[in-house]
Amino acid sequence: MTRKQKKKKTSRKQSKHHQTIVAKHGKERTKSVNIDSLLNRGEAFLLGGQEEKILDAVNSIEELYPSLEVEQRIRYNSLRVYGLVNCEDYLDAEQTVQRLMSDVSDSLDAFYILAYVHLAMREYDLAAEAAEKYLSLYPEKTVGEKVNCYAATSAHLSQVYNFLGTIHQNKKEFSQAIKSYERAIVSDKHNHLPYLNLAKIFDKEEKLENAREVVQSGIRNCTQVQELRLLAESLERGATVSACMIVKNEEELLPECLESIRDWVDEIIIVDTGSTDRTVEIAESYGAKIFHQEWEGNFSKHRNYSMDMATSDWIFIIDADERFNAEDVKILRRWMNKRDCRVISVNVFNYTGKFNERVTSLASTRLFRSDLKLRYEGIVHNQLVIDPSEPIVRTKARIKHYGYGLSKEKMAAKAKRTTDLLEKQLKENPNNAYAHFNYAQVLLGQGFVEHPTNPPRIIEAANRAVELTDPNKGSRSERQINLMALGQLALTHFILADNDTAEEYALRSLEIKPDYLDSIMLLGNVYLRRNGFDKAEQYFNRYLEAQAQLAKTFEADEIMLMHPESFQHAYYGLGLVAEYHRDWDKAAEYLRKALDHSPELLDANARLGRVYLEQKRYDEAEVYFRKQLEIDSSAHRAAV
Repeated sequence: MTRKQKKKKTSRKQSKHHQTIVAKHGKERTKSVNIDSLLNRGEAFLLGGQEEKILDAVNSIEELYPSLEVEQRIRYNSLRVYGLVNCEDYLDAEQTVQRLMSDVSDSLDAFYILAYVHLAMREYDLAAEAAEKYLSLYPEKTVGEKVNCYAATSAHLSQVYNFLGTIHQNKKEFSQAIKSYERAIVSDKHNHLPYLNLAKIFDKEEKLENAREVVQSGIRNCTQVQELRLLAESLERGATVSACMIVKNEEELLPECLESIRDWVDEIIIVDTGSTDRTVEIAESYGAKIFHQEWEGNFSKHRNYSMDMATSDWIFIIDADERFNAEDVKILRRWMNKRDCRVISVNVFNYTGKFNERVTSLASTRLFRSDLKLRYEGIVHNQLVIDPSEPIVRTKARIKHYGYGLSKEKMAAKAKRTTDLLEKQLKENPNNAYAHFNYAQVLLGQGFVEHPTNPPRIIEAANRAVELTDPNKGSRSERQINLMALGQLALTHFILADNDTAEEYALRSLEIKPDYLDSIMLLGNVYLRRNGFDKAEQYFNRYLEAQAQLAKTFEADEIMLMHPESFQHAYYGLGLVAEYHRDWDKAAEYLRKALDHSPELLDANARLGRVYLEQKRYDEAEVYFRKQLEIDSSAHRAAV
């Protein structure tokens, strides 16, 4: 609520107070009231914790204000500001404070109220200034001394330190906030607010033992303990998590998956859709709760059923061919225990090939609070439906996916199942952009040599995905689908040696996302293929710069990346550019960096050997040629 709104709201309320008094007493009666009696009544309400009654008690004095004695004015203004603050009339409270300070410039009440009002209005610097002034004026000893104000108590002193703690906390000055809250507790151990605030800071800093000690101390010392007990319960219990899975004949991969989560999840929910191997037996050995559903060709249905069976605070989605990185449990725990965190995204890295090299990555939403009641949609490559306004916390937590490294036969069966379901989905809904994108992705994964009819089908599906999405006006998922479909078109045309079209689509994707790593890498290779060495160098360096930035801030978009960390390919490309310019030292440097990131990169070994030959460094050249011979000829080569 703005200052203007608060003023308008409370002015009506004050007018009503005044009218009631005039109607009740009449003008003559109002003039004859006993001012000290009204002040005593208002004071009784203040000291008795009935601030809401103060204005009714003293408001009739306002008409007589010019004739009041100084001490009466001080008492009246002091009482009035507490009443005004109670009904959130902060503007009138400030004005009354100024009137009070015209009679007594060092009023503790004035600076106490100013600190409160400025804090309520989020004017942190002004609030801090008033609080510090209060502390400078606070009497060291009040016992036996008559102090002409109401804020010269240890309770008020404690509250001012609590104000300062809140100010520092909002300015992210956490060490100063902690000191202020601790001083608030020392000043008045019965004030429950600094205990709450201090414990919450410790909780956010993952100092759970400190948080628990503070809360228990508050419960022992305070009379208002309801909030402290609720916080204590939350700190003791911690967030619980259910791992939810759907499986069928996963005896080969399931044990390692369950091994990676068994020690940190609270329950494992498995929906089996008809296994005929040892899958169920293995799941039971890990204490999983098993539910059976007949496979209906709809991943979302079974996924949603697994979530319905979960009983924990959080739901964690993982598949049998995935492994959670145990080192990252602490990352998830930190966020799961934050009450304002509701949805969490992790990094899924796909591993495949002889050397289990990481080839693609995807930011994926895998954790969410169960009370959100989220659902998946789509019979295959299902999507989690999340309100666009719901914040998604991006974390460094990692899942390793081995589903692309299966045997040739299993991969073919998996691709057929997926394409069959996607074709069914597209038949039922031909305008499903996400299905078109996934259809193109499955065909891309099959390759072009064994499937020469795939390129036109990929181009058709990816183009349709682009047509159906608007990266500028659509939803978050629309933008991501459009971007990745453009990437599919760029890569497909590059593989087909249609460099101009590949360049066109890559540049279009960079207009949407200037740090799209896949398109940056592809353009480097496009220009390298055309002998446009200066442009190639520009894009390979741009890749390294963009990758470094994403490593610091995380990939914000939930997109699949072919080149999440392809340093070896960028350095290899830079090495070729340096070779063209006959800068042998720089070429050798870049090629060595490529091999540092991927020792089995066969082309880099051969190139480095030739560079050393040019430099007449024969012994070093021999090392790399011999290494090349030792490496299996099936090892991966420089990719685009």
